[in-house]
Amino acid sequence: MAKIFFSYKREESPQVKIIVEGLIQAGHSVFWDAKLRAAADFIQKLNHELLAADCVIVAWSRQSITSPWVISECIKGFHRQVLLPVRIDGVTDHEIPMPFNILQCVDLSVWKGNRSDLAWMNLCSDITALTSKHVDHPNVRIDEEEDASVPFVN
Repeated sequence: MAKIFFSYKREESPQVKIIVEGLIQAGHSVFWDAKLRAAADFIQKLNHELLAADCVIVAWSRQSITSPWVISECIKGFHRQVLLPVRIDGVTDHEIPMPFNILQCVDLSVWKGNRSDLAWMNLCSDITALTSKHVDHPNVRIDEEEDASVPFVN
């Protein structure tokens, strides 16, 4: 199962908790900042978890679209091509910051925890599709000293 990093605005914790619990029940490992302990080096921990995640889920809402933390976390997931956006309120594609608004969102704005709901099944399917494309290959190594330059031909 996938190792998921969940990005959201803290004020939305009750709604996000329902999603996180569903993902855990589906067998996924989920990191969200509710797991951070007091006095922890949270920036280092967040960066570690972001880089280790198979999938970065962002909960877009009218509050999260203006959060520098959420946007920063999304940038990392977007560049790694592991970002999976969900919509948890009526925020529109036009309100979601660029370039994230080019990604299709799973609409969980009215989802209340029903695991047979089409939106939930779409999310689970999207996680599987996304994470199956990003399998770690621990035995593959890139040699930094090897010259991979290609001559320019015009």
